[in-house]
Amino acid sequence: MKKFSNIIYKYLQPILPKTFRSHILLSFLFLSFIPLLLIGLYTYHSVQRVVINTSSDIQEEMINDIIRLHQSHLNTQAGLIQYKIDEAKKQVLMGRKMAEDIFQYQSSYPSISDLHPIKEKEGYSWTSPALDQSNIIISARTEVTPKLLDDLSRTAYLEPFFKETVTSTPHMAAMYLILSNSASRIYPALDFSKEVKEGYLKPDIDFTKQTFYQIAVDNIHNHSPTVSISDVYQDITHREQVFTLSTPIIVNGEKIGIIGVDITIPSVLNHILNFKFREKDAYAVLMNDNLTFIANQDEVMDDLNYFTFDYRKKLYNSTKPFSSIINNEEKYLLLSSIKDTSWKLIYVIPKREIISAVKEITNEHIDENRNQFIGQFISIVAVIILIIMMLSFRLWRYATNPLQNLLLGIHALTAGKLNTTIMVDNLKEFKAVSQAFNQMSAALDHLMSDYIKLNNQLENKVIERTKQLESANRTLSETNLLLQSIDETRVELFSNISHDLKTPITICMGYIEAINDGLIPEEKIDVYLSKIYRHLNSIQHLSKGLYELSTIESKRSTYNFQKVNPTEYFRHLLNHYDGKENNLYVMVADGLSTIMADPEYLKRAIYNLIDNAVKYSNNIDLPIEIRVFEEDHSLLFEIKDYGVGITETELPFIFQRFYRIDKSRNSTIPGNGLGLPIVKEIVNEHKGTITVTSTPGKGSIFTIRIPLDQKSVETT
Repeated sequence: MKKFSNIIYKYLQPILPKTFRSHILLSFLFLSFIPLLLIGLYTYHSVQRVVINTSSDIQEEMINDIIRLHQSHLNTQAGLIQYKIDEAKKQVLMGRKMAEDIFQYQSSYPSISDLHPIKEKEGYSWTSPALDQSNIIISARTEVTPKLLDDLSRTAYLEPFFKETVTSTPHMAAMYLILSNSASRIYPALDFSKEVKEGYLKPDIDFTKQTFYQIAVDNIHNHSPTVSISDVYQDITHREQVFTLSTPIIVNGEKIGIIGVDITIPSVLNHILNFKFREKDAYAVLMNDNLTFIANQDEVMDDLNYFTFDYRKKLYNSTKPFSSIINNEEKYLLLSSIKDTSWKLIYVIPKREIISAVKEITNEHIDENRNQFIGQFISIVAVIILIIMMLSFRLWRYATNPLQNLLLGIHALTAGKLNTTIMVDNLKEFKAVSQAFNQMSAALDHLMSDYIKLNNQLENKVIERTKQLESANRTLSETNLLLQSIDETRVELFSNISHDLKTPITICMGYIEAINDGLIPEEKIDVYLSKIYRHLNSIQHLSKGLYELSTIESKRSTYNFQKVNPTEYFRHLLNHYDGKENNLYVMVADGLSTIMADPEYLKRAIYNLIDNAVKYSNNIDLPIEIRVFEEDHSLLFEIKDYGVGITETELPFIFQRFYRIDKSRNSTIPGNGLGLPIVKEIVNEHKGTITVTSTPGKGSIFTIRIPLDQKSVETT
């Protein structure tokens, strides 16, 4: 340090003033500014680090909130598709009920008119399509009999219902009844001749072999047949891809046919394909159990090559949102199943587009707070610098004026003014010099004797000054030892906090990563979530204990001292602990004198001691004993347990922060070593003491001693 100072002085010497007064002033200013500058830089970097960490936490929370909002929107969209399917199922069931009534109670539904279907050369028969009506179609493989025409004539009673259903439900393409002999009625009317000519339908088509018929027949053995839903398929007519809802018609145990509706994929998924994400590169897709995208937005095309068969299989089998690298970019994938179908609606959202908006908002707040902090800091520094300069200038004048006066006196003596006197200063060191100078000038003829006398006085002053310097040196050494002890305590505190935080955080991160990576079986996820909760709870207890201890030690807590009747207070406080259920025995003496105490803080200290006794007591046959009594003008609270005990070497350290006795033996006992330090601080604030005696393997006795209220004692 000395070498460094010499180097600085060497370079500054040419520009420094040559007077002692100027050196003193510059030294004061330099010694004042350096600590201020270092403190300012440290404060700025600390605040900046806290702001950055806080912004990172805020960004993570905002991303989670946005993902939850998208998941909620996804579930709503899936619900809309399910709602449309449920509405179609209701219409199909109503159609089945009407058809079964028509065929079961034929007398109530006479033939409306004689049917005269057109028989084409290809062998099929049909009625020409009329505007806004249904028509019938009979396959070339079906024999046209009077009974068949009679049955088809009665199905005309279904036409109003078919019409109302299709026209009131935009996403329905058609509603139809198909008999078991491949004859059918359909609304809206189908131009069968055109469909045959264009190659969509065959004249001898067997409707009973088609998907929409087979799915209804598959559940015909059910006691109460339900509506079946087909997978997406290419329609047998000119219409595009559709899926069908159909149900069997059964009368008196006989299979009559089916009722069904066709729903086109574009009409159902129109709201999926048209709605826009706030994130411009996000998109939605609809996947079936064949791992095929049956509907998607255009934005998926850039990523399509990355959705391999294995990746689609993993995606389809996922039950929770997850993130993945797609097209060299991290993206979130959210899923929602469509009930009663094998479909899954999937959102794919780039992480960068979520983060960009969050970062923009966060950076604005950071810049605003940084500028505000810098402005405030500069203002504070300017005020402090002004104060330092004023104090330094004042101290400089106060310390150098006596030297200036002495210098003027010496110049006067050298000029021959032997009777010159100078002002006597109030400073002890300069006062003696001033008096000696005045005496010398007043009695020059006694120069030698005065010189000897002055020399003796100076020697005494040197001895006195030496003693003062030695005393100051001792004080400085003690201060250095105290600062070293404080620094060691700070290092130990940070080390303990880091250790107590690192273990549960590492465990939690490991569990969470294992769950995210699918390494934990689904049936054990709740077990691991419970473990994560327990470790996070330990962190919460640690932070709560640290805050509580910090508040108490820094005197920020406001104690509300008041007169307390110990008998009533402790009986009420310990009432729910007494009894076999808690394995505690409580004895509070009658007629105890009052004490001055804060009821809430005292309760906190008592409960901490009881919790410690319960945690470390391993003898269920012997209860924990609690006694409250008076002794030697003090109130004593004594708690005795029959637990693991404390060794003599550990007793001096148990009230230190984070100290836990023999951690290897107590690894399963929760705690962070803050309870007893909190108790000690609270007891000290009550002008009391806490002592402990313990025998390893037999238990411990903790005793709190609080002085009685003196006025109460005198009155008694």
